[in-house]
Amino acid sequence: MIVETTEELNDKTISLLRAEQPKRYNALTKPELDRKWTEIDLETFLGEQIYSECKTLEITANPRTPKENNTINSLMAALWVMAHPKEFTPLARLFIKNIEHITFSQFKQQLYKSVMAFNQKLMQLPEGQRDYFIFLPPGDKKSNSWVLSLALPYLAIPPVAIKKIGGGTTNKDTLTGLFSNHNHVEIGLYIDDACYSGSQANGMLDSVNQYKNANFKTYLCIPYLGKIPQLENKISDGSVLLLPHHRMLSFLQKLAPLETGMTEEELNKKIPGSSLSLSQTYFDHKVADFVSIPPVMATETQALGKLLHQENEWNTIMKFNFMPNITPPYKKDEPISSWLLFMFNNINRVEVYGASMVIGIALLALTSGVGLVEAGAAMTTIGVVGLTCRFFTPSIDVQTPVPDNAHQPVLVL
Repeated sequence: MIVETTEELNDKTISLLRAEQPKRYNALTKPELDRKWTEIDLETFLGEQIYSECKTLEITANPRTPKENNTINSLMAALWVMAHPKEFTPLARLFIKNIEHITFSQFKQQLYKSVMAFNQKLMQLPEGQRDYFIFLPPGDKKSNSWVLSLALPYLAIPPVAIKKIGGGTTNKDTLTGLFSNHNHVEIGLYIDDACYSGSQANGMLDSVNQYKNANFKTYLCIPYLGKIPQLENKISDGSVLLLPHHRMLSFLQKLAPLETGMTEEELNKKIPGSSLSLSQTYFDHKVADFVSIPPVMATETQALGKLLHQENEWNTIMKFNFMPNITPPYKKDEPISSWLLFMFNNINRVEVYGASMVIGIALLALTSGVGLVEAGAAMTTIGVVGLTCRFFTPSIDVQTPVPDNAHQPVLVL
């Protein structure tokens, strides 16, 4: 369900927005989440100089969007629960039920709220104090540029500059030039989809703080926030300001105090890969890595777990891959990475068929003895047929739909 924003912005702010950009904001009472932009719109809004840098910055008028409702596999989740010792299956079941799935529609709604709140902050300032910078982290295929591409149609005022800033001293020339050329600017905007610890944002802010003007403040336009201990000091001293966001909670935050008589460490041992203090939130457009969310939810960790080849409790439980395999829309032109992830997620049979094919080809190439050639041909055939069937036969995927109009935990079992 689309969220209208009239009630979220006060009358004075709406009037200012309409006065300065009537074509964009006269219809604030109508849903605007699906506004489409062209490259001409983007160039007109950003200006020729910044627009010329958009390709390097990975900003586009029409960013890719993910498949909606990438829900978990309920059947595999049930098998994962049953793989635990009987006395801990209720806890494992609670873990599954508290996984939070954010649909792309929900994500856009929350991003829209954050951006409109930033507009409100700007419009409350005198006209000469509304200029701002947008900061992005360095590197390619980052979520930040993708989120900025989604957010640009809703910004009331274009930024003075958009710069990629990392941690350390490598940004000295960029930042000194930025602040000396625009010494009147006192506002920065850092944008991302979610923040699980704050480490990436903290590194960027440390760099900015070395060269910023005395009154400079940075707004965090991050629709989904978890624990951000690394940013607490900056938030406390007022140099970092939070915009409206949805709080991502961990299993322990949702259910604490747990009446189990066990410590967090003991609980984590009973549910391998759970890391109960980490956020249980994932999105239609991505599943975070094992540092940010419980390892059992991180698809690349499950893939690696299958490579352990150890008959122990961890290997037995981790082999049930209940999370959806999601390639983020900002990484979709990386076929090699996608292929490797696909191979890893099917390793329980790929390893057998692949080994059979390799051994078969080796026998055919290196031997000529009677029987060995036939064996090689047979093993090669088994490998090729097995891999073909494994990769191109649809798998059973029993899923529970999640409504779009609320941040709902995933309910299975």
